Amino acid sequence: MTTFRAVQSQLDRVWRRVQMAVANVKILATNDSGPIHQVQIRGFANEVIDNVKVAQLYGFSSHAQPGSDAVAVFNAGDRSAGMIVATNNQKARLRNLKPGEVAIYTDEGDSVIMQRGKIVQVNCGAQVIVTTPLVTVNANQKVRMVTPRLEVTGDIIDHCDTQSHTAANMRTIYNTHTHPGIQSGSANTGQPNQPQE
Repeated sequence: MTTFRAVQSQLDRVWRRVQMAVANVKILATNDSGPIHQVQIRGFANEVIDNVKVAQLYGFSSHAQPGSDAVAVFNAGDRSAGMIVATNNQKARLRNLKPGEVAIYTDEGDSVIMQRGKIVQVNCGAQVIVTTPLVTVNANQKVRMVTPRLEVTGDIIDHCDTQSHTAANMRTIYNTHTHPGIQSGSANTGQPNQPQE
């Protein structure tokens, strides 16, 4: 016959398992070289757990630095079977977002913020690199670049759907064109023989 103490002991074990199932932890070290990101964590004061898997959303990957906070879930309270389900870094966290705004960010201050008012703001401290065979920008008002210098390594063509002259072609025409009907005196020359198109 089961005694009260035996039942109490079993309930205590179940309650301890429940208490051990979720924990706020600190990330001590990271390993992002394999198919699953893994971290070393500290739970209780002297509890260090190695090779804890980090669950991440499909299509999004992050690498929380050592010192970041995390939430760990342990299967049936087993501290050797844990998984990180959320991370946060209090120093790097982007602040003062408005309700409904979404952002991705780094501890270096780079960010992409989807702001209220249908505005996407990209902040980068050094360089933005886009690598693709084709970039199409559809702007029904204008494209404005505020920069002291605009460099293009290839040709520039305006009205590209209706003509094929590049800026380099136009420079060549301008530099080699002649004017008809030249006479000495103060009159202006006629129109050039090779108009720019």
